[in-house]
Amino acid sequence: MDTYMFTEEQTEKINHINNLLRKEQKWLLNFTRKTRALLRDYINLEKIKDYKFYYVLKVFSDNSDCNKRNKVEQGKPIYTMRRNLSAKETDGFFLTDDWSGNYLASQSHPFSKFHFCYSMHCIVFHSGLSWEDILQIDTVSVDVKVDFQLKVETSKVKGGE
Repeated sequence: MDTYMFTEEQTEKINHINNLLRKEQKWLLNFTRKTRALLRDYINLEKIKDYKFYYVLKVFSDNSDCNKRNKVEQGKPIYTMRRNLSAKETDGFFLTDDWSGNYLASQSHPFSKFHFCYSMHCIVFHSGLSWEDILQIDTVSVDVKVDFQLKVETSKVKGGE
């Protein structure tokens, strides 16, 4: 991974993608905090039993060679990742920490001073995409989902009411 030689323009593109994803994660953090407060009220009112947040990250390229390398048709994601978000994660560490890791610790690496957000970390370190593929990303889609658990007490229903 470190053997790829980056131009200044390529380095700027990686940083640009990371900054856009970090911005989305900050929005997600605010959304989950506000929504969790409302959902706790629903639990207290016994409107729902529980809930779970998760997000789905989908990475797309309009480059036909990139799609071929990743064995996907045009318009299909070259990488998809689904992540459940626990309460602790939606409190911030997951969405705000630097996820660059020791991989980029070398001062000679062009990204050594970048602070990758978690989504960028997943794209760079867990997707299996090459740097060439990452540089050919055109769109990243982030779906935020909330699953609600409802509880129906059938033992409280008597006589077919």
